[in-house]
Amino acid sequence: TMTETSGKRLRVYQQKLHKSLEAQLAFINTVEDKYDILCIQEPHWDFWMTTRALRTWTVVRPSVELGEGKKYRAIIMVHKRMVTGSWERMNVESKDVVAVKVKSEGLTVFVYNIYNACEHN
Repeated sequence: TMTETSGKRLRVYQQKLHKSLEAQLAFINTVEDKYDILCIQEPHWDFWMTTRALRTWTVVRPSVELGEGKKYRAIIMVHKRMVTGSWERMNVESKDVVAVKVKSEGLTVFVYNIYNACEHN
């Protein structure tokens, strides 16, 4: 999935959605199969604390548990074509950071999605 010599690449896309359901639905329905990993900042969460994704994507949340009513501000979506054993969520002690480790053909790549509030530049 990741080396130029094999003709394959790991394709990652990042988008900030401003907690908008409409923006998230438009994004996940237009991104198609061009990418392997989507890094989403400020995703939409409904009252059940679930976010929207197509069945071709696995949603990865930060490893830190939040209190009731709190929402994650960064998630990663991993495309189902990436074999489950080829990637794993990394434990990062932050509610605003989510990371995955991807292994392929002897290489390891770490993908971090970090939410940075505007007041913390």
